[in-house]
Amino acid sequence: MNASLRKAFGGLALLLLTGCSDERSQPQALLEEINAAPRKAIPTRPQPPTPAPATYSGKEFRSPFSLPAPKPRARVGPPSNVRPDPVRAREPLERFALGALRLVGFVEQGGTLFALVRPPEGGIARVIVGSYLGKNHGRVARLSEAGLDIVEIVPDGAGAWMERRRHMKPAGDG
Repeated sequence: MNASLRKAFGGLALLLLTGCSDERSQPQALLEEINAAPRKAIPTRPQPPTPAPATYSGKEFRSPFSLPAPKPRARVGPPSNVRPDPVRAREPLERFALGALRLVGFVEQGGTLFALVRPPEGGIARVIVGSYLGKNHGRVARLSEAGLDIVEIVPDGAGAWMERRRHMKPAGDG
C-alpha cells in the first residue's frame, strides 16, 4: 500500500471517529430535569351513582317476548250447517295446497269440459265440476274457460265451519 492511500484511509477514519462524539449528555440532562420536577397527583375518577333498584309492576300484563294468545272470533248469527264430510274418500289433488296447483288448460271430450290441472309433483290431472282439490276440502263449483270457481270449507275461528269462495285462473292469465 502506498503512502497516499494510507493517508486517505487515516483521514477517513479520523473523520468517522469525530462523527461519533458523545451527544448523550442532552437527553440525559432532560431526563434528570423531568425526574427532579415535582409530581402532580392524578385526580381520582368520581364513582358513578348507584342505581336504585326497581321493581317490575307489570306482572298482570303479557310478556313482551311472547306472542299474544289468539282471541276467538265471535260468531255472527247461528252456526252454519257447513262441515266437511269425514267419511268421503279423498281425491289425489287434495294432498296439495290450492296455491301449489296450476290450471294449465281445458279439453272437451264427449261434450264434457275438463280442466287440466298440474300438481307440483308433475303430470296432469283432469278436473270436472264436483271434483275436490286443495287441502281445505275445495270442491269445483263452476268450470269455464275463465277458470275454476272453487268452494272451500274452512274453520271460522269460532269452532264451526264456513264456505270460502276461491277462483283459479289459467296459468297463462297471471
